[in-house]
Amino acid sequence: MGMRNFNLGRNGSSSLSASVSISAKTSFQDLQSMMTKNSVSEKALFSIDPPNDDEIEDEDIIKVKIADLGNACWVYRHFTDDIQTRQYRSPEVILGSHWGCSADIWSVGCLVFELLTGDYLFDPTEGPTFSKNDDHLAQIIELVGPIPKRIIEQSYHGRRYFHSDLKTLRQIKNLKPWPLTNVLMEKYKFSETDSREINDFLKGMLITDPKLRMDAAGLSNHYWLNDCRVDGYIDREPGTRGEDIGAGWYREIRKHKEHHHSHQQQQATTNLKQSQQLQPQQVQTQVQPTAH
Repeated sequence: MGMRNFNLGRNGSSSLSASVSISAKTSFQDLQSMMTKNSVSEKALFSIDPPNDDEIEDEDIIKVKIADLGNACWVYRHFTDDIQTRQYRSPEVILGSHWGCSADIWSVGCLVFELLTGDYLFDPTEGPTFSKNDDHLAQIIELVGPIPKRIIEQSYHGRRYFHSDLKTLRQIKNLKPWPLTNVLMEKYKFSETDSREINDFLKGMLITDPKLRMDAAGLSNHYWLNDCRVDGYIDREPGTRGEDIGAGWYREIRKHKEHHHSHQQQQATTNLKQSQQLQPQQVQTQVQPTAH
């Protein structure tokens, strides 16, 4: 790893460049050693004091845009059902049920948790008696509660993972519920206030029913984001659920013309098959000898 200096200064200048020369060939181990020096004066070279609000200038504010259009598709035409990175995959996609735009919101919720903690929210593994999908569904249920029976019932793979009651998993019996607020407090040592606020923000994204999942426009005005500086403003209250998108929010929708064209194709195919079935009978009738 080659690094010429650390860009630690708030105005773009390095606090090390005047005192320490770092070779481009400096190894990662050497950098770690430099960071753990015992000398107070040496440690001071690597210390950073957070700026006060009145010291922050526009160019100091970090602006982030997240975009990944790898599997982008139309709400009325899904090119594939194989979407989302494993750790960010929504329950409806795992089950092979209807999915729509709200699947992306589930992924955002998983990603926000990861940015806060450094860990995946869901990181399923495969065991001797269960698959990654079994474990993934179990982790989801333990964290946010049961998946609606309707979602399981209308899914392609639901009965592979759930018993006939559409509630209990076939391969993983003993689930241990651990709500998100408790996870943040007990495992990651967030304060109770922070844990509850983060949970209130994320729970709208981690709703197992894709139809009820909250949309990004409303969530952008959630109180947990009040201290964030965002360019522009969307006039929408938290709690909206893709009403402006309609049914495409939670499932694929078909254009009327496409549906009509598809129906015409199906009818033409049916007519052709019927014609092919009748032809042998007509030929057979024509070649039958006349009885004497």
